[in-house]
Amino acid sequence: MILTTNSFFGEIATNGVSQWYAAENGAVETEQNCIPIFYVLDDVQIHCDSDGLILGSSSSNVISNILNQNPGQINFFLSEIFVPSNPSATGFASNFGNYLAIERIDGGLIGHELGHVLGLNHTYMSTGGPFEFGCNDIWDTAWEWDMDGDGIVDLTGDRCWINSASHNGLDACDETNFAIPHPCCSWQAQNNNLMGGTAFSGNPTVAALTPCQIDKMLTNITCDLVSDVGCS
Repeated sequence: MILTTNSFFGEIATNGVSQWYAAENGAVETEQNCIPIFYVLDDVQIHCDSDGLILGSSSSNVISNILNQNPGQINFFLSEIFVPSNPSATGFASNFGNYLAIERIDGGLIGHELGHVLGLNHTYMSTGGPFEFGCNDIWDTAWEWDMDGDGIVDLTGDRCWINSASHNGLDACDETNFAIPHPCCSWQAQNNNLMGGTAFSGNPTVAALTPCQIDKMLTNITCDLVSDVGCS
Protein backbone atom coordinates (compact mmCIF):
# COMPACT_ATOMS: atom_id res chain seq x y z
CA MET A 1 0.00 0.00 0.00
CA ILE A 2 2.80 2.40 0.90
CA LEU A 3 4.83 1.73 -2.23
CA THR A 4 1.77 1.94 -4.46
CA THR A 5 0.70 5.26 -2.96
CA ASN A 6 4.17 6.81 -3.14
CA SER A 7 4.51 5.60 -6.73
CA PHE A 8 1.16 7.18 -7.61
CA PHE A 9 2.16 10.54 -6.12
CA GLY A 10 5.57 10.30 -7.79
CA GLU A 11 3.98 9.66 -11.18
CA ILE A 12 1.63 12.64 -10.76
CA ALA A 13 4.60 14.88 -9.98
CA THR A 14 6.71 13.45 -12.83
CA ASN A 15 3.96 13.85 -15.41
CA GLY A 16 3.46 17.46 -14.32
CA VAL A 17 -0.21 17.66 -15.27
CA SER A 18 -2.01 20.75 -13.99
CA GLN A 19 -5.72 20.91 -13.29
CA TRP A 20 -7.65 20.98 -16.54
CA TYR A 21 -9.88 23.86 -17.68
CA ALA A 22 -9.40 26.00 -14.58
CA ALA A 23 -9.91 29.38 -16.26
CA GLU A 24 -12.93 28.12 -18.21
CA ASN A 25 -14.57 27.16 -14.91
CA GLY A 26 -13.78 30.25 -12.86
CA ALA A 27 -10.64 29.08 -11.08
CA VAL A 28 -7.07 30.39 -11.17
CA GLU A 29 -4.80 28.56 -13.58
CA THR A 30 -1.70 27.08 -11.93
CA GLU A 31 1.25 24.98 -12.96
CA GLN A 32 1.53 21.50 -11.50
CA ASN A 33 4.03 21.57 -8.65
CA CYS A 34 5.85 18.78 -6.88
CA ILE A 35 4.17 16.66 -4.22
CA PRO A 36 6.70 16.68 -1.36
CA ILE A 37 4.88 13.99 0.65
CA PHE A 38 5.92 10.36 0.91
CA TYR A 39 4.62 7.77 3.34
CA VAL A 40 6.54 5.25 5.42
CA LEU A 41 5.42 2.02 7.07
CA ASP A 42 5.50 2.17 10.85
CA ASP A 43 3.74 -0.98 12.03
CA VAL A 44 1.58 -3.85 10.78
CA GLN A 45 -1.22 -5.49 12.73
CA ILE A 46 -3.32 -8.33 11.35
CA HIS A 47 -6.81 -8.75 12.77
CA CYS A 48 -8.84 -11.79 11.78
CA ASP A 49 -12.52 -10.98 11.26
CA SER A 50 -14.66 -13.67 9.69
CA ASP A 51 -17.25 -11.06 8.68
CA GLY A 52 -14.60 -9.04 6.84
CA LEU A 53 -16.59 -5.84 6.93
CA ILE A 54 -15.86 -2.35 8.25
CA LEU A 55 -18.72 0.12 8.39
CA GLY A 56 -18.03 3.58 7.07
CA SER A 57 -18.09 5.08 10.52
CA SER A 58 -15.62 5.83 13.27
CA SER A 59 -17.95 3.94 15.62
CA SER A 60 -16.70 0.64 14.18
CA ASN A 61 -15.31 -1.47 17.02
CA VAL A 62 -12.39 -2.60 14.85
CA ILE A 63 -11.43 0.99 14.05
CA SER A 64 -11.98 2.27 17.57
CA ASN A 65 -9.84 -0.43 19.15
CA ILE A 66 -6.90 0.12 16.79
CA LEU A 67 -7.07 3.91 17.01
CA ASN A 68 -6.89 3.67 20.79
CA GLN A 69 -3.60 1.79 20.34
CA ASN A 70 -2.16 3.98 17.59
CA PRO A 71 -3.25 7.59 18.09
CA GLY A 72 -0.06 9.14 16.64
CA GLN A 73 -0.06 7.66 13.17
CA ILE A 74 -2.26 7.31 10.11
CA ASN A 75 -4.00 3.95 10.20
CA PHE A 76 -4.78 2.05 7.00
CA PHE A 77 -7.56 -0.55 7.05
CA LEU A 78 -7.78 -3.02 4.18
CA SER A 79 -11.17 -4.69 4.33
CA GLU A 80 -14.53 -4.98 2.71
CA ILE A 81 -16.35 -1.82 3.71
CA PHE A 82 -19.86 -0.48 3.67
CA VAL A 83 -20.63 3.25 3.66
CA PRO A 84 -24.39 3.66 4.34
CA SER A 85 -24.57 7.02 2.56
CA ASN A 86 -22.77 5.64 -0.52
CA PRO A 87 -23.09 1.84 -0.87
CA SER A 88 -20.90 1.78 -4.01
CA ALA A 89 -17.95 3.43 -2.24
CA THR A 90 -14.69 1.48 -2.13
CA GLY A 91 -12.99 3.72 0.43
CA PHE A 92 -13.62 6.25 3.14
CA ALA A 93 -11.59 8.33 5.58
CA SER A 94 -11.91 10.59 8.57
CA ASN A 95 -11.56 14.23 7.55
CA PHE A 96 -8.71 15.73 9.59
CA GLY A 97 -8.52 12.35 11.37
CA ASN A 98 -6.00 9.54 11.39
CA TYR A 99 -7.53 6.62 9.56
CA LEU A 100 -8.77 5.46 6.19
CA ALA A 101 -10.34 2.24 4.96
CA ILE A 102 -10.05 0.80 1.46
CA GLU A 103 -11.28 -2.32 -0.30
CA ARG A 104 -8.38 -2.63 -2.74
CA ILE A 105 -4.76 -1.57 -3.00
CA ASP A 106 -4.96 1.26 -5.50
CA GLY A 107 -2.70 4.32 -5.48
CA GLY A 108 -5.40 6.70 -6.66
CA LEU A 109 -7.92 5.45 -4.12
CA ILE A 110 -5.43 5.60 -1.25
CA GLY A 111 -4.14 9.01 -2.33
CA HIS A 112 -7.70 10.32 -2.48
CA GLU A 113 -8.52 9.04 1.02
CA LEU A 114 -5.23 10.36 2.41
CA GLY A 115 -6.24 13.72 0.97
CA HIS A 116 -9.26 13.63 3.29
CA VAL A 117 -7.10 12.67 6.27
CA LEU A 118 -4.90 15.69 5.54
CA GLY A 119 -7.82 18.07 5.26
CA LEU A 120 -8.95 18.03 1.61
CA ASN A 121 -12.59 17.91 0.64
CA HIS A 122 -14.19 16.50 -2.49
CA THR A 123 -14.19 19.09 -5.24
CA TYR A 124 -17.91 18.44 -5.65
CA MET A 125 -18.91 19.17 -2.05
CA SER A 126 -20.04 22.56 -3.29
CA THR A 127 -20.79 23.73 -6.81
CA GLY A 128 -20.39 26.75 -9.02
CA GLY A 129 -16.69 27.52 -8.85
CA PRO A 130 -13.83 27.77 -6.35
CA PHE A 131 -14.81 26.87 -2.82
CA GLU A 132 -12.27 24.63 -1.12
CA PHE A 133 -11.75 26.66 2.05
CA GLY A 134 -10.11 29.57 0.29
CA CYS A 135 -8.47 27.66 -2.57
CA ASN A 136 -9.12 29.72 -5.67
CA ASP A 137 -7.46 27.15 -7.94
CA ILE A 138 -10.22 24.54 -7.36
CA TRP A 139 -13.25 24.23 -9.61
CA ASP A 140 -16.32 22.11 -9.95
CA THR A 141 -19.41 23.00 -11.92
CA ALA A 142 -22.75 21.25 -11.59
CA TRP A 143 -24.26 20.50 -14.98
CA GLU A 144 -27.73 21.39 -16.20
CA TRP A 145 -29.17 19.73 -19.30
CA ASP A 146 -31.93 21.00 -21.55
CA MET A 147 -32.11 17.83 -23.62
CA ASP A 148 -34.89 18.93 -25.98
CA GLY A 149 -33.72 22.53 -26.49
CA ASP A 150 -36.94 24.14 -25.26
CA GLY A 151 -35.15 26.43 -22.80
CA ILE A 152 -36.23 24.42 -19.76
CA VAL A 153 -33.67 22.45 -17.75
CA ASP A 154 -34.67 18.78 -17.80
CA LEU A 155 -31.93 17.22 -15.67
CA THR A 156 -29.22 18.40 -13.30
CA GLY A 157 -26.17 16.69 -11.84
CA ASP A 158 -23.21 17.27 -9.58
CA ARG A 159 -20.28 16.43 -11.86
CA CYS A 160 -19.07 14.62 -14.97
CA TRP A 161 -17.35 11.28 -14.49
CA ILE A 162 -15.99 11.00 -18.05
CA ASN A 163 -16.46 12.67 -21.44
CA SER A 164 -19.40 10.49 -22.43
CA ALA A 165 -22.92 10.15 -21.18
CA SER A 166 -26.05 8.09 -21.73
CA HIS A 167 -29.69 8.61 -20.90
CA ASN A 168 -32.39 5.95 -20.99
CA GLY A 169 -29.94 3.65 -22.73
CA LEU A 170 -29.20 6.12 -25.52
CA ASP A 171 -25.96 7.90 -26.38
CA ALA A 172 -26.52 11.36 -24.90
CA CYS A 173 -23.72 12.82 -27.01
CA ASP A 174 -25.49 11.93 -30.27
CA GLU A 175 -27.63 14.82 -31.53
CA THR A 176 -29.81 12.37 -33.43
CA ASN A 177 -30.97 11.15 -30.01
CA PHE A 178 -31.19 14.49 -28.18
CA ALA A 179 -31.43 18.04 -29.48
CA ILE A 180 -28.60 19.20 -27.23
CA PRO A 181 -25.70 16.92 -26.22
CA HIS A 182 -25.29 16.16 -22.55
CA PRO A 183 -22.93 18.65 -20.80
CA CYS A 184 -20.56 15.82 -19.88
CA CYS A 185 -19.83 15.28 -23.56
CA SER A 186 -17.68 18.41 -23.43
CA TRP A 187 -14.04 18.00 -22.48
CA GLN A 188 -14.18 21.35 -20.68
CA ALA A 189 -16.53 19.72 -18.14
CA GLN A 190 -13.95 17.08 -17.21
CA ASN A 191 -12.18 17.46 -13.87
CA ASN A 192 -8.90 15.60 -13.31
CA ASN A 193 -8.42 16.68 -9.70
CA LEU A 194 -7.46 13.81 -7.41
CA MET A 195 -10.30 14.80 -5.07
CA GLY A 196 -12.86 14.95 -7.88
CA GLY A 197 -13.72 11.27 -7.86
CA THR A 198 -13.92 11.02 -11.67
CA ALA A 199 -12.46 8.48 -14.07
CA PHE A 200 -9.51 10.84 -14.59
CA SER A 201 -8.72 11.57 -10.94
CA GLY A 202 -7.55 8.02 -10.27
CA ASN A 203 -5.27 7.87 -13.31
CA PRO A 204 -1.72 8.99 -12.39
CA THR A 205 -0.92 9.95 -15.98
CA VAL A 206 -3.53 12.74 -15.92
CA ALA A 207 -4.49 13.30 -12.26
CA ALA A 208 -3.60 16.57 -10.55
CA LEU A 209 -3.45 18.27 -7.19
CA THR A 210 -3.34 22.05 -7.13
CA PRO A 211 -0.69 24.06 -5.27
CA CYS A 212 -3.29 25.21 -2.76
CA GLN A 213 -4.34 21.63 -2.02
CA ILE A 214 -0.74 20.55 -1.49
CA ASP A 215 -0.15 23.52 0.82
CA LYS A 216 -3.18 22.46 2.85
CA MET A 217 -1.93 18.87 3.13
CA LEU A 218 1.45 20.09 4.35
CA THR A 219 -0.19 22.48 6.80
CA ASN A 220 -2.40 19.75 8.24
CA ILE A 221 0.35 17.18 8.82
CA THR A 222 0.83 17.25 12.57
CA CYS A 223 4.30 16.85 14.04
CA ASP A 224 3.55 13.44 15.51
CA LEU A 225 2.81 12.11 12.01
CA VAL A 226 6.15 13.24 10.56
CA SER A 227 8.82 10.54 10.37
CA ASP A 228 11.49 12.68 8.72
CA VAL A 229 11.98 15.99 6.95
CA GLY A 230 14.61 16.21 4.25
CA CYS A 231 15.58 15.48 0.68
CA SER A 232 16.53 12.22 -0.98
